[in-house]
Amino acid sequence: MKASFFLSFLLFLSFFRGASQPFFPADDHIFRTDVIPRVDITIDADSLQWIYDHVDSDVEFHALFVFSAVGEVDSIADVGFRLRGNTSRFSAKKSFKVSFNSFESGRKFHGIEKMNLNGEHNDPSIIRAHLAWSLFAKMQVPGSRSNHVDVYINNQYYGLYINVEHVDEEFVESRFDNKFGNLYKCLYPANLSYLGTNENDYKNNGYELHTNVDKDDYSDLINFIKTLNNSTSSTLPQNIEPIFNINGFLRYLAVEIFTGHWDAYSFNKNNFYLYNNPYTGKFEFLPYDVDNTFGIDWFGIDWGTRNIYSWWADWEDRPLTSKILSNQVYRDRFSFFMNELVTRYANPTPYFAEIDGIKSKINTSAENDVYRTLDYGWDFNDFNRSYTEALGAHVKYGIKPYITARVNSIKTQLDLNPISPIIENVYHNYPQPSEIITISAWLTDDEENPAMKVYYQIDGSTEHTLDMALQTGNTYSVSIPAVYPSGTVTYYLVATDKSNTTTREPSVGAYSIKVGISNSTLAINELMTGNTISVVDNYGQTDDWVELKNTGSASLSLKGKYLTDDATDKTKWGLPDVTLQPGGFFLIWADNDTKQGPNHANFKLSQSGETLSLFDSFENNYALIETLTFTPQDDDVSYGKNETNVFVQQDFITPGDENQLESAAYITMNFNMNEQLLKGNFIPGEDYLDIAGTFNDWNGSDKIYDANDDGIYSITLFGFSANQEIQYKARINGSWTTAEFSELGGDGNRKYIVGKGLNTLTHWYNDEETALAQYQSNGSLQVYPNPSHGGSFEVSGADDLGRLVLYDLSGKVVWGAFIQESVVQLNLSLQPGLYLLTAMNKGQKIAKKILVQ
Repeated sequence: MKASFFLSFLLFLSFFRGASQPFFPADDHIFRTDVIPRVDITIDADSLQWIYDHVDSDVEFHALFVFSAVGEVDSIADVGFRLRGNTSRFSAKKSFKVSFNSFESGRKFHGIEKMNLNGEHNDPSIIRAHLAWSLFAKMQVPGSRSNHVDVYINNQYYGLYINVEHVDEEFVESRFDNKFGNLYKCLYPANLSYLGTNENDYKNNGYELHTNVDKDDYSDLINFIKTLNNSTSSTLPQNIEPIFNINGFLRYLAVEIFTGHWDAYSFNKNNFYLYNNPYTGKFEFLPYDVDNTFGIDWFGIDWGTRNIYSWWADWEDRPLTSKILSNQVYRDRFSFFMNELVTRYANPTPYFAEIDGIKSKINTSAENDVYRTLDYGWDFNDFNRSYTEALGAHVKYGIKPYITARVNSIKTQLDLNPISPIIENVYHNYPQPSEIITISAWLTDDEENPAMKVYYQIDGSTEHTLDMALQTGNTYSVSIPAVYPSGTVTYYLVATDKSNTTTREPSVGAYSIKVGISNSTLAINELMTGNTISVVDNYGQTDDWVELKNTGSASLSLKGKYLTDDATDKTKWGLPDVTLQPGGFFLIWADNDTKQGPNHANFKLSQSGETLSLFDSFENNYALIETLTFTPQDDDVSYGKNETNVFVQQDFITPGDENQLESAAYITMNFNMNEQLLKGNFIPGEDYLDIAGTFNDWNGSDKIYDANDDGIYSITLFGFSANQEIQYKARINGSWTTAEFSELGGDGNRKYIVGKGLNTLTHWYNDEETALAQYQSNGSLQVYPNPSHGGSFEVSGADDLGRLVLYDLSGKVVWGAFIQESVVQLNLSLQPGLYLLTAMNKGQKIAKKILVQ
């Protein structure tokens, strides 16, 4: 079957969210609130006891996780299990963290990698944190999802818990559609005061980078803090708005103050995250750890009546809250958001009904929760009373009395002034040439029916104006005509209300959209969709593959670029942080198994044909680099570009090298680890193998695992040339202390002269005799071309070939001869299929699979 290809640099219309708008994912199965799901942890009793004996430790132990709800049961083996929290580690009712990816990289459960099970030992009602998270969501603040769950450990009931979504790279991707910005966890004493330019001064004062940790670059955080501290109330807007989502923080601040969340930024300089959203260039303020709310107090302060305009600890530096509330425009917006909260979401009558509904669901679980009673002696009657009255000590309010007091005090304190329209979360797509540009934004005002316009220019030409239309909720949108073939669109938004007050967004400058084809030198060079015997990945599996090439004369970073089989999802799979030298190649396994390594894509190739697309980085507007459409493909046949840049069927595969280069070579190495397994020197699943050699500067290959559980660890290595002499050895866990023949140093290196095409080498790990025999005989068997057409191929070896025998799949001998030469050309009449060629010489038998087409 002949396949056809075409390359395209123009794509059909695709609307892509490139967004600065936050998203609010649905509660999903694991955060459902209609029932109380059950979480079962099964763990070795000694491991559980060790956890309880070492409460300061974050060591994770292997456990079985089961999640059950309304008849659906999910079971995940080999999760990580440990304690979490701060003071709760020393409580009788402890909090736990479940990690789904600790022992299986990349694994997720319903989109999350971690699950936080909070015991809420300080809250007699076991509801405060859930109420706070719910208010953040209602006020459109990106916060954690939460729900109540029953927790069992080794089939013993450990009580009613609140399952709180973990804040990590998965969290920010689900909210901001990206995860490649810096995410900082900010704990005590993170007051956002400027500490100078030394990054260590921030690392030692509560700020911890949780993403991009390899770069360890705090400069963006320091710049934000410096800008904040060096701004006056009057210069704050022009300085801070380009780098901080000010309206998002004002929404957050309304919830923080209403709930009495003193253990957060404004009062206790604690418990928040900052995410530098690369789509907007602005930091997002994210809430964290909200259990000390709704009247919980350890300071002797009445949080139900504290003044909302002097809420923070004003005897210490709190530049973010203090500077923002000292600016009249921001103060008025804050007042607007606070009024919306108390009138729309915390009106006592409907709010109490909502709380009663939650309580009715958790009553039985709370009554059966023995651990709930151990820290403060609270019985079930105390649980019931905690909703309507104070219990003394740190529980200064019942939940409902706190809400009543807080609503009433806020209403007396509120200083409501007219506001100009609030424009938030401006969005535009990332259009390709001839694609319509879409722009949208949230518009909020204290008057009905405000209007919004977009003002735009193309390449600095005449300014055009379009009215934006109200869609749903408070979202307005507009479409700008497509740009072709390239150009830069700049735009800003202006909103006006009935009082004729206006707001410009951004207040200074304009947003920019670049349209055009990428000039990247990255290209799709070769691919195979029906790999059955040709090459194997680092798990020994014959997966589909795609080869990329840097066609330029300068080095090229793949980071930030994307490969996809769905052109409407431009960022489906991000290329890894790899740099290709001029003419360099990079092989991607299209196996939909990203946990197997950074060169494994999250999709497979369709052998019946589909479209592949390469897209440039966010900074380059996700410009299209290349699109390749292919029709049905044959097994074990690759297709690649010829000298005129047209995709054609290749006579032989050349992964990692120039197409149709006869001297190109690649090596499948197989290491038998069964002896090491029996000796206890190697643990499957935990340990891995790699191969270090002259061909990778002794730095090691990809980590090799055994997907077939047969003790054979296999990988195909690329980029060799015929007659190239190599030295190499395998290592356990990348360590030279566990490498083969480590006591011999360089004298223990395996040696081999590479033949053209596919080379196959098989060794017993650390078997010196086998290694020396391999070096002395060079007993490899080469077949070229393979696959063969009709049975014509060349067989070669380092020595005389000796007895050659060809078998079909049934084991029948179809040809044989004794060859006293190192090379022989065979022209056999063979039916298409798979054959096995064996050579016996000097007591050594070598086999090679041959595909005849």
